[in-house]
Amino acid sequence: LALDGSNWQKIDLFDFQTDIEGPVVEYMSQRCGGFLKDLSLRGCQSITDMALQTFAQQCRNIECLILSKCMEITDLTCDSLGKYSSHLKKLDLASCPKITDLSLKYLGNTSQGRGCPQLSYLDISWCRNVTNEGVIALAENC
Repeated sequence: LALDGSNWQKIDLFDFQTDIEGPVVEYMSQRCGGFLKDLSLRGCQSITDMALQTFAQQCRNIECLILSKCMEITDLTCDSLGKYSSHLKKLDLASCPKITDLSLKYLGNTSQGRGCPQLSYLDISWCRNVTNEGVIALAENC
């Protein structure tokens, strides 16, 4: 049962282990694929854009993604989410220091079947490189 990805719709690694690395997320993405709807990687500081790019490509039905305090992710993660995660409703990027206005533009770019049109919750608190310009760009397109 544990190896069957269809049994895994929600995974929260915060309470389990925050020192996981990218290959674990990539493997989990491949096993759970289209079944995973809710993932929390809160505080997993070794997770990188590369792992989350694989995640976005494999888990296109994700609805809730918690990435707060993932210190290594950048705008490239939001670019991948904007390309592949059209079902995303909740995204938590709180305290991700490398996130900028560009991330909000990727998430809000709903033209040509991209972006996250169902996004209704976004936490960008303590993202010091996000300005009013990014918030306005997101609001105008979502």
